[in-house]
Amino acid sequence: MKKTRFRQLFIILIAVPCLSFSQEKYISFEEIEFDSPLQRKVLKEISDGEGTEVFDAFLVIATEDSSSFEKWKVFYEKEMEVLKNRKPQKKLAKDVKNIYDNLHEKFLRKYEYVAYFDQIFENGVYNCVTAVALYAMSFERLGISYSIKETPTHVYIVADPEDSQLLIETTDPVSGFKTFSPGFKENYVAQLAMMKLVDQSDVSDKGLYTLFDEFYFGGADLSLKQLVGIQFYNLGVSALENNDYYSAWRALSKAQLFHSTDQIDRLLFVSIANVLSGSDYANWEDVKLLPYLHRFEEFDVKKTNVVGEFARMLNFVLVNNNDTEKAEKAFDYFVTNTTSDELIKEVTFLYNYERSRLAYNRANYKESFEFITKGYEAKPGNADAEALLTGSFQMAYVNKSTTEALSTLDTLMTQNEELEKNNHFNTMRMNLYLSKMGEDFDNRKSTSGTRLKELFEKTIAENPDYLYDRNILSNAYSKAAVYYFKRGYTTKARGIIQSGLELVPDSYELKSRLRMISR
Repeated sequence: MKKTRFRQLFIILIAVPCLSFSQEKYISFEEIEFDSPLQRKVLKEISDGEGTEVFDAFLVIATEDSSSFEKWKVFYEKEMEVLKNRKPQKKLAKDVKNIYDNLHEKFLRKYEYVAYFDQIFENGVYNCVTAVALYAMSFERLGISYSIKETPTHVYIVADPEDSQLLIETTDPVSGFKTFSPGFKENYVAQLAMMKLVDQSDVSDKGLYTLFDEFYFGGADLSLKQLVGIQFYNLGVSALENNDYYSAWRALSKAQLFHSTDQIDRLLFVSIANVLSGSDYANWEDVKLLPYLHRFEEFDVKKTNVVGEFARMLNFVLVNNNDTEKAEKAFDYFVTNTTSDELIKEVTFLYNYERSRLAYNRANYKESFEFITKGYEAKPGNADAEALLTGSFQMAYVNKSTTEALSTLDTLMTQNEELEKNNHFNTMRMNLYLSKMGEDFDNRKSTSGTRLKELFEKTIAENPDYLYDRNILSNAYSKAAVYYFKRGYTTKARGIIQSGLELVPDSYELKSRLRMISR
């Protein structure tokens, strides 16, 4: 097995514990990248529990659809027919020993530390995982009970575990078949007592043979489906040792589908993190891994780490390559595949802020305003966003009609209450009230002009610290006064000018109008 050969990764330092079970699947079946259509089909059937035959699931670790698969299956089935037609021995131990010898002779030629199930049929190369798979499937076909045991560095199989406990050590063709006499068990427990791992009360309470079973055959049994996962785990560890992190994530995502353990999950995270940490995000397949990072919070992955990596991706895609289409696709994919509302808000702000900033720098002010509006909705009150919102609005609507600008600004401030605290926006709104007021009186729309005048004066009375442009005010009030003066309402015209002078006492324009009206 490959568990002991995983070396330290320098990009992300982790501590790898012994395998323990984890129920969560970090990567769903639909998110896994398969090596071939056949691999996807076979693993889907096993994952869904359609039948118990897992022979194909062990074979499809091969990277391509193999025309040899059927030939190998036929060869295996023929050997199974031979064993089924054997003359069983009276003693189960002897019968199992014969089966053991037969399988070793027919299939297993050379032990190698790194080996996969298809190699058994290709050239007879095997390791503990693939040989255990072969024996377990064969025992199942022959009606012999078994259990698969796992240690942090090894797997082995026990035939007739409830009674005679026949240990099959697949890596040792000479003495790999072991039976345990009562004397062996007694001596083993005695050794445990000498090392103070058990005491006499344990022997009295549980019995000598029960203690032997607990220590010698300890741990949970593995299913054949879980063994499929361990084979993909070994493939992933080999890829990690070769710094092929992308291949590692592909293999480990399949491993956790069938045998989710803390160690497999941790190495799955390591493989994804290492792919991303070395990526310039030119490859879309790397971008697709980004949403998976936040799923590993229990491994001390913080939201700030995920947001930071998303920002790094945007820097490559947007700043370096100006690929807005890819950036939008990456953002949409991330949000669609993320369940954290907090993370979605952070990424939504970041994406829209960067799109707005780049658009502003290229003088695309309307586009900049549209993006930063979405960004600000994600993080109301953000000072950087408010500055960009102010600048982009001013530049986008400087040549637009006052009506359009005022409508846009009123909607923006109504939908974002935080902007009421920003005097830049209050100043823009006051100035637009005044500009629109002047335009209305100029165009003989006195009702609308009067409404805006009253709205402006009421707002200023309630918020005396609000700023406004003195020249715009003088012009607006002058136009209102002229409108009424031309219609013979001199007193009303004079009152409007005096109201304006209360707000801008030293306005030359308003003073001049007042002198003209008073002649």
